[in-house]
Amino acid sequence: MNEIQFEQKDQLFKEVVVFPNWAMVTKQLKLNLNKGSHLIRIEELPIQINPDSIRINGEGKSTFKIEGVELKKKFLEEISHEKLKEIEKKLNDLKDEKTLLQKNTNIKNTHKNLLKNTIPNGIENPVQNFDYKKVTPEQIGELFLFIRTELTSLDQEVLKEQYNIYDINQKITKLEKEYDQNTNYSNKTNYESHVALNVQEQGEINLFCTYLIPNATWNPFYEIKLFFNKQEIEIAYFGKVSQQTGEDWSDIKVILSTSKPSLGASLPELSTWFIDFYVPPPPIKVRRERSLKKKAYDKRDYEKELSISSKEEEIDDLVACCADEAIVEEPECEESEFGEEPCEKPAPSIQAEVQKSGMSVQFVCEKNEDIPSDGSIKKLPVKKDRFPVEIEYIAIPRQIDKVFIKIKTKNSSDYPFLSGEVFAFHGNHYVGKSFMNDFLPGQNMEIFLGTDDKIKIERLLLNRFQSKKGIASHIKKITYHYQTTIENFHDNEIELLLYDTLPISQNEKIKVKVDDITPEYHSKNDKNILEWKLKIPAGEKMIVNLKFSVETPKNKHVGGLND
Repeated sequence: MNEIQFEQKDQLFKEVVVFPNWAMVTKQLKLNLNKGSHLIRIEELPIQINPDSIRINGEGKSTFKIEGVELKKKFLEEISHEKLKEIEKKLNDLKDEKTLLQKNTNIKNTHKNLLKNTIPNGIENPVQNFDYKKVTPEQIGELFLFIRTELTSLDQEVLKEQYNIYDINQKITKLEKEYDQNTNYSNKTNYESHVALNVQEQGEINLFCTYLIPNATWNPFYEIKLFFNKQEIEIAYFGKVSQQTGEDWSDIKVILSTSKPSLGASLPELSTWFIDFYVPPPPIKVRRERSLKKKAYDKRDYEKELSISSKEEEIDDLVACCADEAIVEEPECEESEFGEEPCEKPAPSIQAEVQKSGMSVQFVCEKNEDIPSDGSIKKLPVKKDRFPVEIEYIAIPRQIDKVFIKIKTKNSSDYPFLSGEVFAFHGNHYVGKSFMNDFLPGQNMEIFLGTDDKIKIERLLLNRFQSKKGIASHIKKITYHYQTTIENFHDNEIELLLYDTLPISQNEKIKVKVDDITPEYHSKNDKNILEWKLKIPAGEKMIVNLKFSVETPKNKHVGGLND
């Protein structure tokens, strides 16, 4: 039987399906085999892979049959030795380069100090051994110009070297992480897959090795631009991918899946619901006696059986969930982010293919990516589309003197938006961070997109007055008058939802009475939260008055009134 060995460097990464907390990796092995039996050894497979998830299939011009697949463990000490030496060499080269830059920087700083000392600090502190009588003012001017030019040049060179040192430090940190990661795998084991092939006729064959592996994840985040004039938003959908699987994914097709293999694919059984009279737990003494009777039972065997059973159930669920994950195709993945588009010009959508498998959705990047196994985050664009919106303004001035923007729209796309962080923009101006919940296709969406600086709002305590209810009364009355002023600096009328609140007494001796509320509020809930729906014309101002009084025994202090 002919044996062919495939080391890790000879295994081509074809694609990876990244789940929220797992990844399904597919590698390609290119072969040209003669007729007969062959044993293909796929070496250096990561030890973290789920051994039950490995699948081998193939295609090619030759007729062949896969007669068996076997997975074995192999000692890893010598495998990572060459890679460690390679990383060590890169680290030493970078450190030498950094040392040289630091020496050059020190030389330039010394040169700068010498030049600065050449400049006299006034008549009382002249430069030593310098005869000013023999030098004309023009020559002194030329000297000063020369020194200034030299200092400027040296400053620029030092700054450039500092930037280079910073860049080298970043590379050193990354390589040190990679070195530590590979060191952790030294003196351990990895997997090796043996594939038996029977080839009927000579020809080219492509074998594909697929396996499930943890320590890989992706999370969505969004850049949402609000265009006020057009009453629409542009949502740029991104995925943050990172992995620490022990393998650097190079030139690989990336598929982002919304499926969660760890949740399993089987329906749980509904157990019988028993009820009975309550029996108190036995006294400690009785429990000890009972535990002594069980002494003959080997606890270690029980724990071993339990861990094996739970491990097998978890693996079965993961494999079952991933069995239907097909190779899917989707958006072009650029290295960083979508290009900026002018505010007045609609941005062209990235026409990515969205594929659905049952309830899950896969986004497939058209451009292959390099994702190192160092935990660093790779930002991949997924989709970008525009949606018409209804803009709603909301203010809670008792909490903050700002007017917040909430947009309402409908997910008219054929893909879901998963919950994630939002970077909000007004046009091309960044305004802050927000958050988006899950929104399925066809579902109505509501998202907060920062505050509006063209609407000013201020809530003031105009008056606080304390009086007695009567001459001989033991009751004191405290009157509060709050005034909220809203100014609309937009060119159009706005509708504002304003919220304020009246205090609620938690003691029968404390009574709250409303004296005046203008304009009338629209609604009030059981928590005494008032809602106004205000229409404010362009350039106009509106005032809301809230006046109430609190009656309480005069010898008592009421907490919670912020006075």
